[in-house]
Amino acid sequence: MTLRLTREEMETHIYWNEETDCTACLVTFNNKLKKKLKESAEKFPDEIRIISEDSYGELVAEFPKSLVSFNVK
Repeated sequence: MTLRLTREEMETHIYWNEETDCTACLVTFNNKLKKKLKESAEKFPDEIRIISEDSYGELVAEFPKSLVSFNVK
């Protein structure tokens, strides 16, 4: 039996430690974001690292917090 996630369950999260860690961790099911992360990891392997990708479609990546920015419109 194959377990399928609903679109609502397919979330994107960004995590980091405010005090000591300079690394951000991104967990996503978003196909556009996964493609961009994989391409960036190939270009910049010292900065962006793909940790895992599972059979449900979840990708986990690590990168410096300095690469995180938000644009709220």
